[in-house]
Amino acid sequence: MICIKSQYVRMELIVVFILVLFTGIVAAQDSDGVGNPGIFTTPLALTVHVADPDGEGIVGAPVQAYTSHGIDFGITNASGMVVLELEYAPSLDQVAVVHLSDGSWHAGYTLEERHSFDQKFRSLTSSFAFQSEYQVSLHDQVQQYSLSIEAADAVKVTGLFTDAATAKPVAGVAGRAVPYLSTFLTDDGGGFDLAVEENEPVDFVYMLPDSHQVYVQSFTDLQTGVGVDLGQISVQSLPENAQVSITFTNPLDDPVDPDTLRLKHAHVTLVEENSQYMLMYSTNRDRSTAVDNSWSVDEPTPRGPSGTYYVTAGKYGSDEVVALWRAVRAGRQALLDVQGVVKVVLVDGQLVRVEFDAVRNSDAVLQVGEDLLDS
Repeated sequence: MICIKSQYVRMELIVVFILVLFTGIVAAQDSDGVGNPGIFTTPLALTVHVADPDGEGIVGAPVQAYTSHGIDFGITNASGMVVLELEYAPSLDQVAVVHLSDGSWHAGYTLEERHSFDQKFRSLTSSFAFQSEYQVSLHDQVQQYSLSIEAADAVKVTGLFTDAATAKPVAGVAGRAVPYLSTFLTDDGGGFDLAVEENEPVDFVYMLPDSHQVYVQSFTDLQTGVGVDLGQISVQSLPENAQVSITFTNPLDDPVDPDTLRLKHAHVTLVEENSQYMLMYSTNRDRSTAVDNSWSVDEPTPRGPSGTYYVTAGKYGSDEVVALWRAVRAGRQALLDVQGVVKVVLVDGQLVRVEFDAVRNSDAVLQVGEDLLDS
């Protein structure tokens, strides 16, 4: 039992790092399950089939599905099938989002059961390449849906994080391979491996421990024809001695991405003007302002390294952030400036304030970088 508890504690740490940093969380899902009484909801049943690359059903795959007004979790049977039942709002929901899950978000299971879900999730996502999420298009007056999830053969992205000053392995680096589900949080050994689809482009994204600094390395389909060994990755966090207050001019106007059900105001990202790295922050409970960490009730002001940054709502994986990152990398800073994309200069020892309209700013970002999303 002690072993299970220790492993489960580590699982929860990984969940905190990965969910906060990189993956999507239900955007408009009601925490109490009741929902807005003025919004009509209706049940739906979603049959999900999970298969290996040969098309054979995978037994025991943990699967989660959600809409803006419902969520369900289940385990595939001997045929690789599971039926998930949840509510949706025909007037709001265009899609249901489905993905493999470690089960950590769901009550009603014993510690041993949740441990087994986590073990199966890790085994599957390290052996095969699964997309981070799948969408099912919803239609008014239709209550029965089906989805087939087929894993792809995987190659591995591997490496070892070392401290630039001491050359020792670095623990606590969190990362993932976008758009795949495989994630990692390095232990004292500093090593990692990620499963990605063979001959498909991928972004290797990681955040350094005790910082807000996010780095991205992109690989083409030609580079993932075989495994990618990155060797030793020498890293060193930049000192975060500048403060920046970031608020939204329209905090009540918090649009939901219809394809992912993520709230635009849940995160804020700052892209360094020379595309060396990004800074990513969560927002407070009412999603009106960015905070240095989301678990503190004091809502501390974000800190970061001195430098010049372009600003957008969202986190890496959203269209706005990817478009902004790629536009800066492509040398389109002048175009971003012409479109009026928010820009801020952080100075050590000083506090600067930024207030912006997230929707208008996102539109300006996409005007410059939307064509780069498929590159």
